[in-house]
Order: sequence, then C-alpha cells, then structure tokens
Amino acid sequence: MRRPSLRGDRKKKPAKKPRKKVAKPKRPRDVRFRTATRVKAVGYGLREQAWRLSRGAEKVERRITPLWTKRSKGTRRRVLAVAGVLALYALLKFTPVPGVPCEISAAKECPPGDATVKLVPASALLYAHMTLDGNTAELKRLDTTAAPISRRDEVVQTLIDAATPATSAPINFAEVRPWAGNDFAVTVVPGNKAPPSEAAIVSIDDRKGAQAFIAKIAPGAPRKPKTKGQAIQTYANGFADAISGDFLFAGDEAAVRELLATQQGGVKSLSDDSTASKVRGDLPDNRFADVYVSGTGVQKLLAPSTSTAATQLETFVDYKATRGFAAAAIAQDNGIEIELVSALDAAKEKKSPNVFTTLPEFRPLLTRDVGANAIAYFGIGDAGSSLGTLLKRAGSAQPGLGAALAAFSQRLQAEAKVNPAKDLLPALGGEAALVAEPTATVPYASLIVDGVDEAKARAALARLQGPLVRAIGVPAGSGPLPGFQAVDIGGVTASSLQISPLITLTYAIFDGKLVISTQPAGVAQVKKAGSGSLASAATFNDATQHLPATVSSLVFLNLDELLDLAERLGRIEDPLYAAFRDDIRKLHAIAVGVNAVGDELRSRLFVTIK
Repeated sequence: MRRPSLRGDRKKKPAKKPRKKVAKPKRPRDVRFRTATRVKAVGYGLREQAWRLSRGAEKVERRITPLWTKRSKGTRRRVLAVAGVLALYALLKFTPVPGVPCEISAAKECPPGDATVKLVPASALLYAHMTLDGNTAELKRLDTTAAPISRRDEVVQTLIDAATPATSAPINFAEVRPWAGNDFAVTVVPGNKAPPSEAAIVSIDDRKGAQAFIAKIAPGAPRKPKTKGQAIQTYANGFADAISGDFLFAGDEAAVRELLATQQGGVKSLSDDSTASKVRGDLPDNRFADVYVSGTGVQKLLAPSTSTAATQLETFVDYKATRGFAAAAIAQDNGIEIELVSALDAAKEKKSPNVFTTLPEFRPLLTRDVGANAIAYFGIGDAGSSLGTLLKRAGSAQPGLGAALAAFSQRLQAEAKVNPAKDLLPALGGEAALVAEPTATVPYASLIVDGVDEAKARAALARLQGPLVRAIGVPAGSGPLPGFQAVDIGGVTASSLQISPLITLTYAIFDGKLVISTQPAGVAQVKKAGSGSLASAATFNDATQHLPATVSSLVFLNLDELLDLAERLGRIEDPLYAAFRDDIRKLHAIAVGVNAVGDELRSRLFVTIK
C-alpha cells in the first residue's frame, strides 16, 4: 500500500507546449518608402504649425481690426497718406530711380561736378578737366585703387608739367591744392593769326592763397598795375593772370582774355557747343578727369604730330573723319578705365573708312582655346572679310607694304593658282584671334580661325605649300630646306615646316578651326582647349569685366608676362622704366574693346592695378 505523501497528491502539470516564435517586424529596406514616410511626417508637422499660426493671426486680426475700423475717415486718410509718403521716400532713397537726384537717392553716386567748362569758348581746340573734390565717391575710390602706386604724385605732376603754358614758371601741384576749390582745367584756344595759346583755370577756395601763388609763378612784375575794374595782369613775356569771380586764369595772354570774355557772356561757351556736349555727354558721369579735342583741334594739334602716342590714338579717333572726340578716366575697384568717344562725319568716313567701322561686332569665344598665361590676344569677327579689310588698310597706310602684298598675291596666283582673297579668305567665316603665348625660351605666335570651310581651306593651303617654301628661301649655310612634313599632334594631322631652330611653321585644320602657329605647341594648345584657358584666367577676367560683351575688336596684354619676357631677354634699357619699374609692375594687364555705334567710334581701355 502506498504511503500518502505529506504534501498531498500532486497533479502532474501538463507538458508545456513550445511557444511559437513571433517574427519581429522587419525594417523596410526600401529607402524611398522610408524617405516618403518621413517627408509626410514633416508635412503633417508643418501643416499643424501653419494651423496654429493662422489661429494666432486671426486673434491678432480681431484685436487690430477695430483699431482701424473705429477710426474716422479723416484719420484713416491721414494715416494712409503718411504711409504712402514713407513708402515713396524709401523707394526714392534706396532705389536708383531714373531722374531722381543723387543727393536724394542713397543708391546713386553723386558724380564730380565741372564748373569750368562754361568758362571755355566754344572755339577751344582742347579742354581738359580734373576734379579736386575729395568728398566725391569717385576720388575716394581713386585713392584706394591707386594706393599701390607709390609715386602717383609724380605722375600727376608730370601731367601738370605737360599742361603748363610755356610763358609760365613751373607749377607745383602741391602748392595749388591748399587754396584750390573743386576744379582744375586747361584749355587751348586758336590764335588770331598766331599760334594756339593755352591757359589754366582753377576754382578758388582761398583767394589770398591764389594771389600768393600767382606772385610766385609770375615771371617778374606785371607791365603796369591793374586799374579799377580790370581783372587781368600782363607780363613782358606774354604771360597773364586774372582772378575773376571764384576762378583763377593763368597762361598765355590771348587765352586768358578769351576766358574772361566767355565768363562775361561775350563769347559762346563750350558747354553750349553741340558736338562737345554730345561726345562729353556720352562719357560716364562718374569720372575724375576728362579731355575734349575739337575736330579743328585734331587737325592742328594731333594730325601733324609724329609721336608714337599721337599715331596710336589715330586708330581709335580717325583723324580724317572725326568732328571731335572726348575721353574720360574712371576709377574702378581694381583699376583705371579710360573711355573714348569720337564723333564721325558720315561723308568723310565713307570716303576713308576707319578699320573698326567696317568690322562686325562679335562675342569673343576663342579665348577658351588659348592658354591662361597668353602674353597677347587680338580678336576680330567674320575672319575672312575682316582680315581682308585689315590687309587692305595696312596697304593703304603703308604704300610699300601694300605693293609687297600685291606682288606676293600675284606670285601665288601664278605659281599655285591660288588667289588668297578669293580662294582662302572666303573659307574663313568665323571669329579670328592672333595670340602670343610664352614658353621656356621664345614665345610662339598663333592665328586661330573658327567657322572654317575645312575642305576649301585644306585644298587652298595644300596648293600654297610649295610657293611658301620657295618664298621663305634657304637660310645661309643651313643646307637644303625641306618641304612641309605631316606630323601627328594630339591625334590631329598637321603640316609642319622647320624654318629655323626656334621657328617651326605648323598648321592644322580640325573641329571647324584653322590653326597656324610658329610652333607645334600652338596647335597642341588649341586641341587640348578647356580648363586652364585664358577665358577662365583671373588676369584676363579682371581686365575685361568692364568691357562690352560684344565688340568689333578685342585687345588684351598680360603685362606680367610681357615685362617678365622683356626683362629676361634684356630688351628694356629705358632709364624711365628703371626709375618707375616698381610702380609699373603694379599694372598687371590691359584690355581694349572697340565698337562702332551709329556715327560714333567708342573705345574702352582698362588697366588692372594691384
């Protein structure tokens, strides 16, 4: 018999059933699903916040609305009028609205004034003006821009010396500034059966200072004391001075008398001359200096001159056709801009067209095919006709060169049956650029033409190879000169002719372009065009950013590279350069853009300073 247990009988627990494993929810692997879910959550949150804001806005509106609706009609009108005046004031003050004076608008710069032009006779051959108003934004910007030039005062003094009348003692600009007002000007007037005469005009802030200055520069004592009511003092050598109103006139006696007569209203003023007003009016208002030369002044003062400066200026003025031109100097943040406007006589221009008036406008794009350190770049549009015009113009200017070009063209026609003007130039339809690029030794020059009829250009150049080889000739002692050789340059088949150890004439036609260079590197550069080009170079962009987007011609000079090359080759021996070398090296690049606009020839030059 089984003994009972003290714990009592225990029932056997049923065996536990194994629990079923509940699969944990897997995180969605679809990134788009997770992203969409989060975006929806954010959207719900934003919607809730917007609802709360709208509820708050409704409360504010319920409180504010009575403040307006309970007011009388007169009060509401006065409030609206005040609000309108404040809105109009803000518009005029902080927005450059046309017609609003700069004194009112904070968004406009007040340009320097010119109080001396009304004192100059309309017959003046030349009028040059410089502002002395140091409170203008233009002069403040000039001080900052020109700060790297340590000898800028000497540059100004050099200009003053050039403008000082021959009858006067030397004028030290540092002695003028303390007593002068806001204007300094120089004019040249035609002589009556005598050579042109000139005089300076200075506005006066300190009359005693002006009188002391005259006593210092006058060549001795005046001929006789001034009589009552007479402003002018004359001297034995033809010098004269006068203080009339708030101005000092000093210079040749004839010019001083002419200025006094204009001031008194007896002579028509230059400010009333239509040509002078037109070309000067087309210049930027914000300028620190400007010069105007009449058509007669061009013929008497510039056309007879053989100086390099006068000859170069003729290119941008057109001495034969101009009715007068004006130029202005403007200070920009990174350099000095010179803008020139020449008014052309249509009939005279038609008889003798200026090269730029015949060139079409274009947007320079070949800068993308040139190296970033290019020394020089000259670009034109419509290459075929433009090159033909330039060659014809060069032949007209230099009869000897014209005869040589004509003879060479006839020789090519006879030997190769190729007329460059009819067979080659018409194949060059797009933009053209003549460039110089540096190397470790001698730079190479390249002509790049876009929009080329490849088949026509290739055939014409192939026929020209033989005559070109014979025209070049065989250098003495160098042995027989080989003909053009086919060479591979970056996957492009080029034709190459070694002329000397430093010059290997090479040309290639590819991608609608013709490239002719004095080294194979010129073709290689165009082939690899892209990043690191002139178009993306800071030196180029700094110099060209102030030029028009489209031009008739573009000139760019990298002064850093040019002066480095000249110094390396020992080609600069000018004592003046040595004296001003440090300051000259602060000028980094020059860019010039030229446009023919209606009956005007406009040029813009920019010099970067750092």
